[in-house]
Amino acid sequence: MDKKRLNTVLLEVLRTLGPFASEVVIGGGVALLIYRYFLKSVSKNAPIPAATDDLDLLIPRMLTNRPAQSLSARLEKAGFECKTHSIESIPVESYAATIGGQEIILEFLTDRRSRGNKNANVIVAGISAQPLPYIEMSQQNSIKFITTSGVSGQVVAPGSWIFHKALTFDRRASKNKQAKDLYGIWYAGSQLDDLSRQALSELKKLAHSYPRNWAVSARKGLRNWITDASPRDWERLESQDPANKLTRLIFKKFIESEFLF
Repeated sequence: MDKKRLNTVLLEVLRTLGPFASEVVIGGGVALLIYRYFLKSVSKNAPIPAATDDLDLLIPRMLTNRPAQSLSARLEKAGFECKTHSIESIPVESYAATIGGQEIILEFLTDRRSRGNKNANVIVAGISAQPLPYIEMSQQNSIKFITTSGVSGQVVAPGSWIFHKALTFDRRASKNKQAKDLYGIWYAGSQLDDLSRQALSELKKLAHSYPRNWAVSARKGLRNWITDASPRDWERLESQDPANKLTRLIFKKFIESEFLF
């Protein structure tokens, strides 16, 4: 997705979110594109990351702002179709629409901090939000970005993005999605000039701000993957990089030097 198309997508999504936009944080692979295109600390010569058509939207369980029109109603009015992906009483849902000639899928995620069933989906402003571990860190550590159209939004801070992926990539059932997460960790931590240096500094601070076992788990997961990865796993990882810069040696060196905490 190039800058012009991403700008069109974000403009439509942020306008649709409307009063909810101030409490929603964009995560996932689109965050990498936002860093590259809309943050001033990244040069125009920085490589462009792998594209994605999905937007992960992190939403609090309890919203401060409660407009009369629900978020689900706003999405429906804007032409987003709700799709159901499970059979629970509150199912996993996504919202799909064609924006600028491209199908865009929105998924809403929230934290698992609940006294009840931590894995149960929750209804927030009329939409089903899926709880995932460590999401609160990304919600608490976000930065503002401004599109070329002048509309602002919130995106997960790069250091938190890296930390969250390091904590969760090995929970993925799909090896392709694991490879995408690992590629993103390397990209955000090494390919974005001053922003990458800032992200690694933030990563070390986060490791000491959250429970110690988080850092231990992240480091262990990455090192275990490197140790156990097959030749096909390495090929899968290297193929994620459209700039063809990522190699096994470069990735191993990056992990060994930056994930010491």
